[in-house]
Amino acid sequence: AYDNARVIDAQPSDYFWISRQSPTPVSIIIPTRASQVQTPGVAVSWSPSLVEGCVESIHSSLKGCNYEIVVVVDRETDTPGAADLLATMGCRVVFFDSPFNFSKKCNLGAEVAKHDLLVFLNDDILCRTPRWTAEMAAVAEDSSIGAVGARLLFPSGMTQHAGHVFVGAGVTHACYGQEELTYNARDLVDSEVVGVTAACLMIRRDVFEAVGGFCEDFPSAFNDVDICQKVRVRGHRCVTLGRVSHLHLESQTRDPSTGAEEVRMLYTRWGSILMDDPFRSSGDGFAMDFDRREAVSTRYASEALARVRSALGWPEPNATVHPG
Repeated sequence: AYDNARVIDAQPSDYFWISRQSPTPVSIIIPTRASQVQTPGVAVSWSPSLVEGCVESIHSSLKGCNYEIVVVVDRETDTPGAADLLATMGCRVVFFDSPFNFSKKCNLGAEVAKHDLLVFLNDDILCRTPRWTAEMAAVAEDSSIGAVGARLLFPSGMTQHAGHVFVGAGVTHACYGQEELTYNARDLVDSEVVGVTAACLMIRRDVFEAVGGFCEDFPSAFNDVDICQKVRVRGHRCVTLGRVSHLHLESQTRDPSTGAEEVRMLYTRWGSILMDDPFRSSGDGFAMDFDRREAVSTRYASEALARVRSALGWPEPNATVHPG
C-alpha cells in the first residue's frame, strides 16, 4: 500500500527486510526525571541529562519526518535548567507532580499528545535507525496490529530486547545478551511476539484508549507486559521490528528492581496466560537466556515460581483477564 516499499539486505544475516514508511505524524512521549549522566569514577559538577541525549538522537534520526516530542518531567527531580533546555530543543515539557509512577507519566503524556500514533520512549534510548517512526507507523497502521516494538541493543552491541518471551510462567527478553546472528538471527527478523517493552513502543491512540492505557497499579515494572496482554485479549497482535534498532542504556535513571506487589499483581491478573507463549516452542534457543534471570531451565523456573506462590499465599495461575 506504500509506494516507497523497498527490499533491504539485512546484513550481516542472509535475510532481507521489506521496508515500508508511512508519512503519518507521531507523538513521541518520554517520561523522565531529567537525571544527569553518571560516569563511574568521574566527579563532575554538571553533566547533560540522559533525556537530552535521547532528544538529540531523535532529531538526528528523524530528519524529514513529522513528529512531536512530549517530555513528562518529575518536577521534584528535574535537573536545574533541563526543562528550559528541552523546550529550546523543540520539546513540549509537561511537569509531573506526583510520586514516581511510570504508568501515570505515560498516560499523562498521551493525554496531551496531539497525534494519533503514540510512541513511548525511555529517556535512556539513543535512536539509530533513520526514519524509524515512519517504519514503525507503516506497521502500526495495520488494523490487526496493536503494539509495535523495536530491537534494542546494549552499548556493547549485544541484544537487550527483541520482544517479550514467556518461559516457565516468567517473562524475559528474546535474545537477551546475545550477539547478532545468534539463534538464526532471530533478533533481526520482524516477528509477532507476546509483547514488547515500553522502552520503545508504538500504539494507535484508539487501541491505547480502548485498553485503558497503562495500568497505574504497575508504577515501575510489568506495565508493558500488562498493556500488551490487554492488546492481545482485544484481538490485536504485538510485533517487533528487527529493522529498527536503538541503543538502550537500561534503567540508568531509576532502581531496576521489581517490587513484590507488582509481581503478585502480574500473576493475579494474567495467570496461566503467562505460561503459554504461542510464538515459541519449548526447545527454542532464544528463550533459554531466562536462566540469566534466576532460573536454569523452564522446568526450574516453574518450580521456583510455584515455591514463591506457596510461600506468599498467591493464588494458582488462572486465565482471568482484566481490561482495565
